[in-house]
Amino acid sequence: MSRQIETHHYCSRLSQNFIQCAVYDTDEINALLLVVLWVCAISVEYIVPADVFETFPPEEQKLWHSHAYETSKTLPKLTANSGVRGRLTEASCAPALMMSPQAVSPGLVRADLVLERDAKYNISSDGLKSSRLEIPEPEMINPLADYWKQHGKGFGINIEETEMKNPFALKVTQDWIPPFKHLYQVEIRDCQVGPTFPNWLRNQMSLENVILENVGISEEILGWLYNMSSHIEQLDLSHNKISRYLPKKMNFSSSNSPKVNFAFNQLKGPIPIWSGVTALYLRYSLLSGTLPANIGEEMSHLKELDLSNDLLNRSIPLSITRIQNLSYLDLSKNHLTGEIPVFGMGMQRLEIIDLSNNSLSDLVLKGRLIEYLNQMPVHSTIDLSNNYLPGEIPESLTELTHLGVLNLACNRLIGNIPNNVGSLTDLESLDLSHNSLSGPIPASMTSMTFLSFLNLSYDNLSVQIPVANQFGTFNDPSTYEGNPQLCGGQLPTNFSLFFPENGAQEKKHEDGADEDDDKTERLWLYASIAIGYITGFWLVCGSLVLKRSWRHAYFKFVFDMRDNLLVWIAINLAGVKRRFGLERN
Repeated sequence: MSRQIETHHYCSRLSQNFIQCAVYDTDEINALLLVVLWVCAISVEYIVPADVFETFPPEEQKLWHSHAYETSKTLPKLTANSGVRGRLTEASCAPALMMSPQAVSPGLVRADLVLERDAKYNISSDGLKSSRLEIPEPEMINPLADYWKQHGKGFGINIEETEMKNPFALKVTQDWIPPFKHLYQVEIRDCQVGPTFPNWLRNQMSLENVILENVGISEEILGWLYNMSSHIEQLDLSHNKISRYLPKKMNFSSSNSPKVNFAFNQLKGPIPIWSGVTALYLRYSLLSGTLPANIGEEMSHLKELDLSNDLLNRSIPLSITRIQNLSYLDLSKNHLTGEIPVFGMGMQRLEIIDLSNNSLSDLVLKGRLIEYLNQMPVHSTIDLSNNYLPGEIPESLTELTHLGVLNLACNRLIGNIPNNVGSLTDLESLDLSHNSLSGPIPASMTSMTFLSFLNLSYDNLSVQIPVANQFGTFNDPSTYEGNPQLCGGQLPTNFSLFFPENGAQEKKHEDGADEDDDKTERLWLYASIAIGYITGFWLVCGSLVLKRSWRHAYFKFVFDMRDNLLVWIAINLAGVKRRFGLERN
């Protein structure tokens, strides 16, 4: 046995026929519960009467063991079988009266653990064994219990993740007072806990991770959460029904990069200012108003900010560019207007900028941005689609050499695609569709060998589509459709429509080529007929001329067929005459 631990059983009667024992690793105040609130059970023990045990399926009964001695001594009304759901502890050296299966072979328990337990609680294991000798053997124990005792071997339990089709409710009375106060993590997902926060949760003084995702909570965030926010590392209350205002202040001062997630709720009011937070997710939360003007100063520790799919309006504050550690920014699907700030100048970790589906109307990339370009993370993403960006594509945008994704679709861009766009050699995805871009596709784009997605549809591009390198793989016509003056690739566009002189020459050339093709086809037709005639003649007639026996056989066959045909005609003609009375007397 590679591992033995000390366990303490704290038992409580949940009903007349059901006892639950929570298992801790110590009886001290900082005890770690070896099960998190019954939901992710690691070692919780249950005791049921024999008649309840007999209703279990045989495969289920193998997981249970008897507690006949313990229950007959301490719980006379429950002389029963009990079992452990989950992982069995390898040793039970607790001062509780219940004994683990190790009682079958006491030698498996490390002697030093037994001596340490006896000294700590001033008891004698030998004395306890002697006092239990008077307990009689039970008259009958279900033979399907104590599987390892009867068969001399145990078995492992494989715990697999499964989807619960029906809603699961965690039912705990409001006045329940848990025996623990130093729980450090609660993780409950996809089961009914709300509509209010559990009272027992408010009494926990050491919570660091609180995950109550999709549990039906609609209560307002009250002061008790503020009191424990100073040591919170992760707070996830997403996918609930919280429809109140968020607290204006929270004390997220933990040194372990606290992350807060209130996404998919029905919140009211503006974006809160919570200093110390490193990740804030408020997407689909119905928050309204403007982005705080001082967000860059008050939330300078942010690394990830997701405020997408909300009701934010006005412009993006310039202070947001002062958040130096920001790596992920998503403000998409709001009602933001005005100018897009210059993201750079110290924001060396910024990897994803998603400002799509807003009403932004100005893209400014100034000279100071060059200082940032060489420090930009590889394969960064910029999504400015579905805005009102006017004018030409800024030349300086093509200097973002490490850019991985660029989406400028559905704007009001005009002019040509910059000739040096091919310098974006790391670009993997480029979408310039649904604008008013004109002119040819720059030849430099053929050097973008990492490009795997391209959309230039519904612009006013013209002339020939490049065919070198990656452009040879863009065979889907939808990549270029909606450009009536563009030709090549898989497009059906006739290039001669836009160059009449060249088209006439091309037409003449095509007609001459068609005539040559017709002559060639006729020549091959005549040649095949002649070859067939000659071959047939020599196969039939030539063989008769050269082979005398074949000639005699052939003409004999022809004369015999002639004679047989004449006889058949004469016989049938005589029959007809007799039928119609035409035969002479």
